[in-house]
Amino acid sequence: MRVKFSHANRKGVIVLALALSRLILISTYLRTVETDTQKEFLKSRRCQQIQGYLFCPPLFPEEFHEKFESLKQGSLR
Repeated sequence: MRVKFSHANRKGVIVLALALSRLILISTYLRTVETDTQKEFLKSRRCQQIQGYLFCPPLFPEEFHEKFESLKQGSLR
């Protein structure tokens, strides 16, 4: 599910989808989170997992390996 808040109906669909997922006991995962506003909105609606450019921009394979290794060692660069 893409998270873009440029249109009120999209926001309503996201709220409905998150509520339905809780009702039928399935986990939620939203991607393409780009702003703190989106992150806070999703957290307030109890979205379980989010990812996107806000947390890490797209990486080349070498960059991914380097970042992964630094995360394994407990440091963020």
